[in-house]
Amino acid sequence: MANFFVLPREIRDQIYELVLLDPEPIVPWFYYNQRNKLTRGLLRANKTVHHETSSLLYARNRFDLTIGTPENIASFFARIGRKNADHIRHIYVDFPRFLRVEPDNVTLYDVSAGILAKIQSSCVNLSTLTISRSCIFDMELNIEAQDNPKLATEALELVNTHFRAITSLQEIIVEV
Repeated sequence: MANFFVLPREIRDQIYELVLLDPEPIVPWFYYNQRNKLTRGLLRANKTVHHETSSLLYARNRFDLTIGTPENIASFFARIGRKNADHIRHIYVDFPRFLRVEPDNVTLYDVSAGILAKIQSSCVNLSTLTISRSCIFDMELNIEAQDNPKLATEALELVNTHFRAITSLQEIIVEV
């Protein structure tokens, strides 16, 4: 029987990429298919493989948290551990969700702000955040209904404050 570790690291890394990298964003709580069983099995093969693969899995895949509750998201980060969460670079979120969009009273739902705060505290190397299309549509409807251009400025300033709190963030992608 051949030993996998006699292969050069570059070859092992190519194999890991074929197994671990998904072209679509991963929804952590629905990602149970044949490929996921292989991925989890690979991570559990031994300590060396786990060490060589975990950063690749979390740093190079995109994670879709748009339908997650604060409990789902907290559970996901707890399950993968702090070290792996630190590797995550790209997340899809359903943010912002506004509770009120009124003159001098633009506020977010606590759940929406809480999800972003959990991501901020768990993913210290997050570089890219993709904002869902449905969330942007809802924000536009709220602002247009008020027919007050100042509200758009207030809403965007509030969102900007939350995004700037994630100091590692380099790019925000807004789906349209």
